[in-house]
Amino acid sequence: MNTSPLFHLFLFLLVPFATACADDNTNDLNQPTAPAVEDHWKQPFFASEETYQADQVNPPYAENGGRSADQMIIYTAAYGDHTNTNPWGVEAIIEDGIVVNVGGNDSPIPSSGMVLSGHGKAANWINDHLEVGDKVEKNGHIIRVISSENSLVNQAQVFIRNGKIRSAEIKHPSINSEHLTALEQTFNTTLEAFKAAKQAGDSSKVQQLAEESLLLGKDYFYYTFPALENDERSAWLEIHGMSKEELEAVFKDLAEIGFNAVCPEVIYRGWSIFPDAPNGLNQYPDFIGRDPMQEMIELGEKYNIKVIPWVWVYFIGVDHFPDLINNRREWLAVSRQGKHPSVVEAGFYYFCPSRDEVKDYWLQVYQHMHEKYQIKDLQLDYIRYPGEPWTNDYCYCEVCRQKFAEQNDGVDPLDISPEANPQLWVKWDKYRQANVNRFVEAVSDLLPGVNISAAVVPDREASLKHKKQDWGKWLDNNWLNTVYIMSYSSDVDLVASHIDYMVAQTDDQHRGIAGLGPFQGMKPEILVKEIDLGRLKQLDGTCLFLYNALTEEQKYALRKGPYRK
Repeated sequence: MNTSPLFHLFLFLLVPFATACADDNTNDLNQPTAPAVEDHWKQPFFASEETYQADQVNPPYAENGGRSADQMIIYTAAYGDHTNTNPWGVEAIIEDGIVVNVGGNDSPIPSSGMVLSGHGKAANWINDHLEVGDKVEKNGHIIRVISSENSLVNQAQVFIRNGKIRSAEIKHPSINSEHLTALEQTFNTTLEAFKAAKQAGDSSKVQQLAEESLLLGKDYFYYTFPALENDERSAWLEIHGMSKEELEAVFKDLAEIGFNAVCPEVIYRGWSIFPDAPNGLNQYPDFIGRDPMQEMIELGEKYNIKVIPWVWVYFIGVDHFPDLINNRREWLAVSRQGKHPSVVEAGFYYFCPSRDEVKDYWLQVYQHMHEKYQIKDLQLDYIRYPGEPWTNDYCYCEVCRQKFAEQNDGVDPLDISPEANPQLWVKWDKYRQANVNRFVEAVSDLLPGVNISAAVVPDREASLKHKKQDWGKWLDNNWLNTVYIMSYSSDVDLVASHIDYMVAQTDDQHRGIAGLGPFQGMKPEILVKEIDLGRLKQLDGTCLFLYNALTEEQKYALRKGPYRK
């Protein structure tokens, strides 16, 4: 397939909604076959309303489309062709009063509609209250959303149309055209029964058939996503204090959804989940008397799910999880302002990456894990510095300042800045990057037979600048086998650019996994589209952040779509 799937996404979504199903043998809700039915057809039996007051309508042109933190902006065609917003929000496209897309940013503005653009709490409201097919009215700054049984059928028709576009272009053994035909026929029959129930005034039947039609529309659409069983289908998992029974329920659910791997936190918040860790690393209090690590290894074998232990490296806790903070306080990283906890990552405490004691501490713990559990995989996270601006960046502890001074004619990094001393600042950045590099290299040397992976910032240059994380070098030197980019956005275009970047950085000897962010509340249809990008770009799989945050709707989409067996 030579044409971008994003082109087709907007191709089908931005046609006038009245023609949305003209070619799929279904009757459009707003184009009834007989005048006598029309008013009865449009009148909803069940309707709910939500309102929201936007902050601005068509703001003056500014960076990020004039959208600020937690704001809702309304853009109409009078503003321009696109919203010009950055990736950190959510937008809904309304065409002829009907929602035709939810998700993404910098959206095209329809000539006969508008775009609702939200950030923060406003973005959450869009995700929670707007669905494709809903009716939207605007009165000044007030948005009125009307959901009804008609909305459900409208949404189902859009799903069917999108699925028909995909199925016409995608040929894959896991997509059976006869199954799609049967689904469409059942949908058409259900739609006719829905219309008849509305004519008869059978309200209970109307609601039931509307829900059935939507489910059929989703089934059709999700089925057009190829199921690639050889790809990694993983998720990060926070196990907190789960009981053995709760852990088994998680693994059973993962298997039923179609996952084949899981990345559970095994060292986090300054604790390990397993007992008898070396160096005084305490076990998570809720797990004392158990070994959840061994339990998960056995569950992985039972449910055919690979267990990839996920460990925090330099981030070691917050004030209300102080064990490792208090026990190894002399190793804490210090900011340029002389503080331990981060500001951008509020309250996060980090170990100083330049200290050999820190490196040796974790190497002994990983060696213990390898010897006791014969681990085949290990994933490093927070393998970086805190992401602070240079005025409050890390680390300026006595060890860092002394080591840098010894290498640079006595220069104290506290006395330089990127503006006043650019060449020295580059050396200061490289000094810090080298500290992290040494750690990754040491883990690779320690565990030569283990698949070492890391969760990283998607853009290598940004990662280097802000986090001192040179993951491209880790791959180039074969210190890593696999890289997981953290592309957490409902903006499909942004995720596509992150994946393109990672593909350019990897080769046949290294694996690339797209880390996606359903925890942000993205619509299931956006999630499966992002997973499909991996297939199109020949990645080695996807990892979802995070299992604990998956909604039932998202799980359903995975089970029926790209993760089906």
